[in-house]
Amino acid sequence: MDKKCINFYNKFIKYNRNYKRREVKMASVFKQLGQISMVVEDVMETAKIWNDEYGIGPWGFLHFTEENMTSMSVHGKNVPYAMDIALCNMYPNIEIELIAPKDDRSIYAEFLREHGPGIHHIAFVTPHGTFNVAKEMLERKGIEHAQGGKDPMGQEFAYYNLCKQLGCFIELNDRPDDFHPLPPEEQYPEK
Repeated sequence: MDKKCINFYNKFIKYNRNYKRREVKMASVFKQLGQISMVVEDVMETAKIWNDEYGIGPWGFLHFTEENMTSMSVHGKNVPYAMDIALCNMYPNIEIELIAPKDDRSIYAEFLREHGPGIHHIAFVTPHGTFNVAKEMLERKGIEHAQGGKDPMGQEFAYYNLCKQLGCFIELNDRPDDFHPLPPEEQYPEK
Protein backbone atom coordinates (compact mmCIF):
# COMPACT_ATOMS: atom_id res chain seq x y z
CA MET A 1 0.00 0.00 0.00
CA ASP A 2 1.40 3.41 -0.81
CA LYS A 3 1.96 6.11 1.83
CA LYS A 4 -1.09 8.21 0.81
CA CYS A 5 -3.43 5.26 1.20
CA ILE A 6 -1.97 4.34 4.60
CA ASN A 7 -2.29 7.94 5.84
CA PHE A 8 -5.88 8.16 4.59
CA TYR A 9 -6.72 4.81 6.18
CA ASN A 10 -5.20 5.83 9.53
CA LYS A 11 -7.07 9.17 9.54
CA PHE A 12 -10.30 7.40 8.61
CA ILE A 13 -9.93 4.87 11.45
CA LYS A 14 -9.01 7.60 13.97
CA TYR A 15 -11.97 9.77 12.87
CA ASN A 16 -14.44 6.87 13.15
CA ARG A 17 -13.18 5.88 16.60
CA ASN A 18 -13.60 9.45 17.84
CA TYR A 19 -17.00 9.75 16.14
CA LYS A 20 -18.26 6.60 17.84
CA ARG A 21 -17.10 7.89 21.23
CA ARG A 22 -18.98 11.16 20.72
CA GLU A 23 -22.02 9.30 19.44
CA VAL A 24 -22.17 7.06 22.52
CA LYS A 25 -21.75 10.04 24.85
CA MET A 26 -24.62 11.97 23.19
CA ALA A 27 -26.91 8.92 22.97
CA SER A 28 -26.57 8.19 26.69
CA VAL A 29 -29.54 10.47 27.51
CA PHE A 30 -31.82 8.42 25.24
CA LYS A 31 -31.44 4.96 26.71
CA GLN A 32 -34.78 3.30 26.04
CA LEU A 33 -36.83 3.48 22.84
CA GLY A 34 -40.51 3.40 23.80
CA GLN A 35 -42.60 4.04 20.70
CA ILE A 36 -42.68 4.65 17.01
CA SER A 37 -45.73 6.82 16.39
CA MET A 38 -47.78 7.69 13.35
CA VAL A 39 -50.42 10.37 12.96
CA VAL A 40 -53.48 9.08 11.10
CA GLU A 41 -57.01 10.22 10.39
CA ASP A 42 -58.78 7.27 12.04
CA VAL A 43 -57.05 4.98 14.56
CA MET A 44 -59.58 2.13 14.28
CA GLU A 45 -59.47 2.06 10.48
CA THR A 46 -55.64 2.17 10.42
CA ALA A 47 -55.32 -0.48 13.18
CA LYS A 48 -57.61 -2.80 11.22
CA ILE A 49 -55.35 -2.45 8.16
CA TRP A 50 -52.23 -3.16 10.23
CA ASN A 51 -53.89 -6.17 11.85
CA ASP A 52 -55.95 -7.66 9.03
CA GLU A 53 -53.58 -7.07 6.11
CA TYR A 54 -50.16 -7.27 7.81
CA GLY A 55 -50.71 -9.34 10.96
CA ILE A 56 -49.61 -6.61 13.38
CA GLY A 57 -51.85 -6.45 16.43
CA PRO A 58 -53.77 -6.63 18.70
CA TRP A 59 -54.49 -2.95 19.24
CA GLY A 60 -55.76 -1.21 22.37
CA PHE A 61 -57.61 2.11 22.07
CA LEU A 62 -57.67 5.12 24.41
CA HIS A 63 -59.14 8.60 24.24
CA PHE A 64 -57.34 11.60 25.74
CA THR A 65 -58.86 15.03 26.32
CA GLU A 66 -58.49 17.92 28.73
CA GLU A 67 -60.81 15.94 31.04
CA ASN A 68 -58.21 13.21 31.67
CA MET A 69 -54.92 15.02 30.98
CA THR A 70 -53.18 17.93 32.70
CA SER A 71 -50.41 20.48 31.99
CA MET A 72 -51.27 20.53 28.28
CA SER A 73 -49.24 22.92 26.14
CA VAL A 74 -48.62 23.56 22.44
CA HIS A 75 -45.79 25.82 21.23
CA GLY A 76 -45.22 27.18 24.75
CA LYS A 77 -48.85 28.14 25.45
CA ASN A 78 -51.41 26.41 27.67
CA VAL A 79 -53.65 24.78 25.08
CA PRO A 80 -56.05 21.88 25.62
CA TYR A 81 -56.16 19.28 22.85
CA ALA A 82 -57.75 15.90 22.26
CA MET A 83 -56.71 12.71 20.52
CA ASP A 84 -57.59 9.08 20.02
CA ILE A 85 -54.71 6.63 20.20
CA ALA A 86 -54.19 2.97 19.38
CA LEU A 87 -51.27 1.02 20.85
CA CYS A 88 -49.71 -2.26 19.76
CA ASN A 89 -46.90 -3.89 21.71
CA MET A 90 -44.54 -5.07 18.99
CA TYR A 91 -41.53 -6.05 21.06
CA PRO A 92 -40.91 -6.04 24.77
CA ASN A 93 -41.20 -2.38 25.82
CA ILE A 94 -41.63 -0.99 22.27
CA GLU A 95 -45.03 0.12 21.00
CA ILE A 96 -46.39 1.20 17.68
CA GLU A 97 -48.71 4.11 18.37
CA LEU A 98 -51.38 5.53 16.10
CA ILE A 99 -52.69 9.03 16.93
CA ALA A 100 -55.74 10.74 15.44
CA PRO A 101 -56.21 14.38 16.50
CA LYS A 102 -59.76 15.22 17.58
CA ASP A 103 -59.35 18.99 17.16
CA ASP A 104 -57.06 21.39 15.30
CA ARG A 105 -54.96 22.59 18.27
CA SER A 106 -52.18 19.98 18.55
CA ILE A 107 -48.94 19.28 16.71
CA TYR A 108 -50.67 16.08 15.54
CA ALA A 109 -53.32 18.15 13.74
CA GLU A 110 -50.63 20.45 12.28
CA PHE A 111 -48.69 17.44 11.00
CA LEU A 112 -51.77 15.81 9.46
CA ARG A 113 -52.78 19.07 7.79
CA GLU A 114 -49.29 19.75 6.39
CA HIS A 115 -48.07 16.22 5.55
CA GLY A 116 -50.98 13.81 5.67
CA PRO A 117 -50.74 10.52 7.59
CA GLY A 118 -47.25 9.29 8.44
CA ILE A 119 -44.51 8.77 11.00
CA HIS A 120 -44.69 11.66 13.43
CA HIS A 121 -42.32 10.89 16.30
CA ILE A 122 -40.06 8.46 18.08
CA ALA A 123 -40.58 8.29 21.84
CA PHE A 124 -37.89 7.65 24.43
CA VAL A 125 -38.51 6.65 28.03
CA THR A 126 -36.27 8.82 30.19
CA PRO A 127 -36.52 7.43 33.74
CA HIS A 128 -34.97 8.37 37.05
CA GLY A 129 -34.18 12.03 36.51
CA THR A 130 -32.99 11.81 32.91
CA PHE A 131 -36.24 13.41 31.65
CA ASN A 132 -35.21 16.88 32.82
CA VAL A 133 -31.60 16.32 31.74
CA ALA A 134 -32.76 15.41 28.23
CA LYS A 135 -35.17 18.39 28.09
CA GLU A 136 -32.42 20.79 29.19
CA MET A 137 -29.97 19.36 26.64
CA LEU A 138 -32.47 19.81 23.78
CA GLU A 139 -33.45 23.31 24.90
CA ARG A 140 -29.77 24.35 25.16
CA LYS A 141 -29.45 23.31 21.52
CA GLY A 142 -32.35 25.62 20.66
CA ILE A 143 -34.76 22.78 19.87
CA GLU A 144 -38.39 23.84 20.22
CA HIS A 145 -40.46 22.23 22.99
CA ALA A 146 -43.46 21.86 20.69
CA GLN A 147 -46.02 20.13 22.92
CA GLY A 148 -46.38 18.64 26.36
CA GLY A 149 -48.71 17.30 28.99
CA LYS A 150 -49.32 14.73 31.68
CA ASP A 151 -51.48 11.68 31.02
CA PRO A 152 -53.89 9.94 33.43
CA MET A 153 -51.17 7.45 34.49
CA GLY A 154 -48.99 10.30 35.82
CA GLN A 155 -46.56 10.10 32.92
CA GLU A 156 -45.25 13.49 31.80
CA PHE A 157 -44.40 13.83 28.12
CA ALA A 158 -42.66 16.46 26.02
CA TYR A 159 -42.29 16.70 22.24
CA TYR A 160 -39.29 18.38 20.64
CA ASN A 161 -39.26 19.48 17.02
CA LEU A 162 -36.33 17.73 15.36
CA CYS A 163 -38.08 17.51 11.98
CA LYS A 164 -35.41 19.49 10.12
CA GLN A 165 -32.50 17.64 11.75
CA LEU A 166 -33.91 14.10 12.03
CA GLY A 167 -37.12 14.05 10.00
CA CYS A 168 -39.51 13.67 12.95
CA PHE A 169 -40.39 14.87 16.43
CA ILE A 170 -38.81 13.29 19.50
CA GLU A 171 -41.02 12.54 22.49
CA LEU A 172 -39.59 12.19 25.98
CA ASN A 173 -41.55 10.30 28.64
CA ASP A 174 -41.07 10.59 32.38
CA ARG A 175 -42.80 7.59 33.89
CA PRO A 176 -43.38 7.46 37.64
CA ASP A 177 -41.88 4.48 39.47
CA ASP A 178 -45.36 2.99 39.96
CA PHE A 179 -46.33 3.46 36.28
CA HIS A 180 -48.90 1.04 34.88
CA PRO A 181 -50.49 1.55 31.46
CA LEU A 182 -54.21 2.24 31.38
CA PRO A 183 -56.30 -0.71 30.27
CA PRO A 184 -57.65 -0.13 26.76
CA GLU A 185 -61.17 1.20 26.40
CA GLU A 186 -61.58 -0.92 23.27
CA GLN A 187 -59.51 -3.60 21.57
CA TYR A 188 -59.12 -4.89 18.01
CA PRO A 189 -59.47 -7.67 17.29
CA GLU A 190 -61.81 -8.26 20.21
CA LYS A 191 -60.73 -10.95 22.64
